[in-house]
Amino acid sequence: MDMDQVNSKQNARLRRQVLRLLDGAKAGGGLRGRMLMDVLACTPESPEDDDALLGLLRDLVNGGYAVEEDLRRYKHERRGLDTLLYATTARGTALIEERIPPDPLIEDPRI
Repeated sequence: MDMDQVNSKQNARLRRQVLRLLDGAKAGGGLRGRMLMDVLACTPESPEDDDALLGLLRDLVNGGYAVEEDLRRYKHERRGLDTLLYATTARGTALIEERIPPDPLIEDPRI
């Protein structure tokens, strides 16, 4: 297995982990990006840095599994984990609960 396949599988696992965390936090309205990074930092496979996590979150948003809310108060503030809130969508919950077909970008025991 080459490094691209290893990274691809690791990213798929991380996307699933992030989606599960967001789904668990849906009653509270979602999680800030920094909180996600802090929680994932305690796991054996964590994103390398903020940009890596932002890329994974962008994949989930683009797939319709999560939504992103920009919480910047001022235009000059840097867009990043500290100023973004993420929440799962109904589609994201359905994927976690295995009610919709699997997505190859997100680890799924059915694949």
